Amino acid sequence: MIMCTFIILFLACCLLPCNFAFKNTNPYHFISRPNRLHRNKKSHPFPELIVHNIKEPDLEFEVSISNITPNVLSSVESNTNSILEQPALWRGCILLITIIWATNFALIKQIYQSVPSLDPPVYSIVRFSGAAILLSPFALRKIENAELAISCMAVGAVRALAYVGQSIGLETSTADKAAFICTLQIVWVALVSGLINKKFKLQTWVSVLLSLVGTALLELHGGSAPVVGDLWLLLQPLGFGSGYLLLENLIKKNPDDLQAISAFQLIGVALSMLVWGVLTGYSIEDVKPIFDSPFAMGCFAYAIVVTTAGCLLLQTIAFKRVPAADASIIISSEPVWAAAFAWALLGESLSQLEVIGGVLIVAAGLSYEFNLLERLSTLYLGKKKE
Repeated sequence: MIMCTFIILFLACCLLPCNFAFKNTNPYHFISRPNRLHRNKKSHPFPELIVHNIKEPDLEFEVSISNITPNVLSSVESNTNSILEQPALWRGCILLITIIWATNFALIKQIYQSVPSLDPPVYSIVRFSGAAILLSPFALRKIENAELAISCMAVGAVRALAYVGQSIGLETSTADKAAFICTLQIVWVALVSGLINKKFKLQTWVSVLLSLVGTALLELHGGSAPVVGDLWLLLQPLGFGSGYLLLENLIKKNPDDLQAISAFQLIGVALSMLVWGVLTGYSIEDVKPIFDSPFAMGCFAYAIVVTTAGCLLLQTIAFKRVPAADASIIISSEPVWAAAFAWALLGESLSQLEVIGGVLIVAAGLSYEFNLLERLSTLYLGKKKE
């Protein structure tokens, strides 16, 4: 499994946008090399062999090549940039991120099973500190921009709430249930946006009702009884949803600093986890059991490089090129993938009522993004006029 996921990482990294800086150099530079036969007679061991009548290079041909080369490179660069701006490419990136994120729920459960003494603060510190170190070079490039750094780390601190809830909740709750609860972030974003704009649509309340009914089915009539971990999992939609709202504003203000935004966010998450660990009395000694389990070390490597650093970096870049509504619709498929991974890796399964509850939660988010009620009412009124 770990090998396959690292292959996915490689493919994801291949999709990361690059700043293609083609130098204006002439690939035919060999044409302008000085003729090696022009030598000083005195220094030549056989002066009689020196060739005197050698044609000079065709300067007109060389100039024409030099003129053509920048045009060719410019054409290649424009074609590459046009490919990178294709919406389908970035929608595919968001789908890839969603699938990789879906592995997190089962992965965290497996880490806890392989290291029974591991507690959520220690897990969180190792994961997010490692990811922050990986992206720190991007932060160093913009370290002089104090406003950007503080704003991004504040977003990271907000998102840290979601990660705290996720790491504690998955100690006792199931991976598939955690994924469905996480999807409630779309409804939370709708509510917060309504409060900010002081305007609530009927669709917002319908989505809230659907999500509440779906959550009730998951918790009260599911195959597994409600546990305290389920309450902790509710921090996911609050932290992730609020983080997305703040991130959207940051990207609008700093569209050219996407890599730094990702790095500073992770630094904010890592610092929050360190504070959590210190306040709860953990030390470096509590990290040692991880190194006693090669399986846990492999899982941590995957979590640090792929699901955290790699996905956050790619997500920040992709969100600039894909409308928020489209991204939300793609991300809403995460519980489906998470349930599949939970079944394949952990043997977890959903009851019929849990499936219905999960479908209602996903439908709540999708109906809000599609503004389903308004579309249906417009369609109905249009037919009535006819």
